[in-house]
Amino acid sequence: ADDTEANSAGMFFLQFENNIQKTLNFYDFMSFDNIYGSLQGREMAYVKKTPDEDEKQKPEKTLSALFYFYAPAVIEFKNQYVFSVEVYKPFYTSETRMEYDFYGRPIPHTYQVFDGYKFYDLVIASASKNGQLIWNNDFEINSIKTYFLKQQVAVFPDGDFLSMAYVSDGHIYSQTIDGPVDLSKETIPIESQYAKDWLTEDENNTVAHWYDDYFLVYGYQKIKNRSLGDQSTRTVFFANKVAYK
Repeated sequence: ADDTEANSAGMFFLQFENNIQKTLNFYDFMSFDNIYGSLQGREMAYVKKTPDEDEKQKPEKTLSALFYFYAPAVIEFKNQYVFSVEVYKPFYTSETRMEYDFYGRPIPHTYQVFDGYKFYDLVIASASKNGQLIWNNDFEINSIKTYFLKQQVAVFPDGDFLSMAYVSDGHIYSQTIDGPVDLSKETIPIESQYAKDWLTEDENNTVAHWYDDYFLVYGYQKIKNRSLGDQSTRTVFFANKVAYK
């Protein structure tokens, strides 16, 4: 993905039959009911729409938003197409370096240093077989900052509903929805080996479907435990089998 510019504004639905375009629909994410949770990392752009017929009419100014998107996916569920995509924002910090001229006078040079990607939302929407938008929703992502882009959220059927889950800060965060309706949210701690283990960092966390209702949850953790003496700080790879039923 190109993170130099936010350039995603909506969702297209294209349908072909015998190599002929049958359907073309576009849905601006700003029209989604639950999109405002995604605007904290947005790039906003004002687009002027000028009427063709009435030149005297003042241009209507509409608000559009451009997002950084990653890992778009489509699954078929209950005779619908369910689209999901993760929303992130690259962050930069400013650093200043001092240089000196011939006379010893300081000359500050300020520059930006990449400080990681912050994932903060997942947008999910459903379309009918002919491309009509049925519902939309979102799943807030907290405390995920990484220095490389990778998929963070698993989206999967959960009986008659849909569930979404990700791992961060030693916990599994999940949400179950019935279309636009949020049914439940759950936070499950990931058990460590010793009772006094204290998680200080985690990275490269993944939730992956394994088989049937079972998922693998794995990643790396940096753990402190003063009761272990010489091994008070250790880095571990963890892997858990989780069932969603």
